[in-house]
Amino acid sequence: MIPDIVSRITAKGFPNIIERPRLLEQLERALEHRLTYISAPPGYGKTTLSLQFAAQTHATVVWHVVDETQRDVFNLQFQALAALAETFPDVSAREPAPGISITEMTSSLSDFLRSQGGQDILYFLDDAHHLQGSQSAETWLSSFIQSLPRRSHLVVISRVVLDVIEPEMIARHEVLPIGIQTLRFTPDEIDLLADRVGTTPQNGARAEMEALVRRMEGWPAGLMLALQPLSTEFVDSTVFGVGAPSTLFDALARNMLGSQSPILRDFLFATSTLTRMQPEIMIEALQMPNAMPLLQEVVERNLFVMPVPGGMMYHGLFRDYLQREYQQRDPDRYRLHHRNAARWYESRYLIDEAVPQYIAAESYGDAVRLVELYARTYYDQGRVETLRRWNSELTRDGVFCGWLLYSCALGHAERLEYDEARANLHQAERVFAGQGDQEGIARGMLLRGHLNLLRAEYETTISTAEVMR
Repeated sequence: MIPDIVSRITAKGFPNIIERPRLLEQLERALEHRLTYISAPPGYGKTTLSLQFAAQTHATVVWHVVDETQRDVFNLQFQALAALAETFPDVSAREPAPGISITEMTSSLSDFLRSQGGQDILYFLDDAHHLQGSQSAETWLSSFIQSLPRRSHLVVISRVVLDVIEPEMIARHEVLPIGIQTLRFTPDEIDLLADRVGTTPQNGARAEMEALVRRMEGWPAGLMLALQPLSTEFVDSTVFGVGAPSTLFDALARNMLGSQSPILRDFLFATSTLTRMQPEIMIEALQMPNAMPLLQEVVERNLFVMPVPGGMMYHGLFRDYLQREYQQRDPDRYRLHHRNAARWYESRYLIDEAVPQYIAAESYGDAVRLVELYARTYYDQGRVETLRRWNSELTRDGVFCGWLLYSCALGHAERLEYDEARANLHQAERVFAGQGDQEGIARGMLLRGHLNLLRAEYETTISTAEVMR
């Protein structure tokens, strides 16, 4: 059923989705450029527009969705291969070998694309903003852009502009930029969307409705909510509020949520637990045997859901709202669903997905158990960004994991970030001492001596070495 839903959401005439010919015509020019960069804050319809274009282009399409785990370049390369395999199954033989360099990784991908003959290939990289700040991931993207063969074209979809575009590419007119001003809805598009939604405000509320739409400043996500049927009382209490258009989103989303049936509302809350909705996890982990018909209803109502390889996902703004609301309304059930999802992921050795779910469930013992088990392996594999994310989330909640802190200290030391390395090492040593972990204590002292040596603090290094005798 998932493929049917995907085809429907990208089909012409899908409920509440309008085609935007002026933007689709611009995207046709992507085939004339090495790189197309679609950049705007959340809710500007970047992915929806790209999906519409992907559904109608004659080019071969590859769709790669980035998440935070792909800040580690090994994971990024693996997901790139998985995305290619959706279209070219024979690419799986090119899985990255341990120790391969970033240039070798991207060259392997480009060589494969080049081997596909004379066809035009559009490679969509969605949610690329997750790569920001990861030096290795940004280097991978920059290298991939530079190595693309002539008939392969990259479309980067991101909330921010990453520093991966060489000035020479701009000078050679190889980059097609599409930003906020281009993505805003025009008055004609707003009228068309209102007709599609069937908005017919009462006479007394029409002026207020028009003012509310103006406050959205062409912001597609806000307009989709603002053009839903709204009571006069709701419009009166909302339209004259203060702040940016984004401050209206939660109020409008709450209004829309209240108009859904209790069954569908519970489904929205439960499935917002997942970053990606797949039939097995919804049925088995969330214990929702009727999940697929309900998901189809969510799609038909256009409740901010979009297709991704292997499943569906909510728009980030809407999922964040649902999660906040769910945690506030029913914290016990919120934690239960996250814990069940974590166990489901762990049973399939999907550790990257399991750990954040345990943390969200406040099942810190399970989270620490997994992290302690995998921290050193992840460090050896170069998944330092994942370790840093786990460490940030756990320490934020007052949970300190010795081997995770130690692995993060190693990562900071490699980057010559000595202050951060020492801070993590100090916490790790406290945990090791409290647990009586002799191996951890010894390794901590060795790393401290190494840091002192790197900082040219020779007397301190000698003192540390004498203590270890």
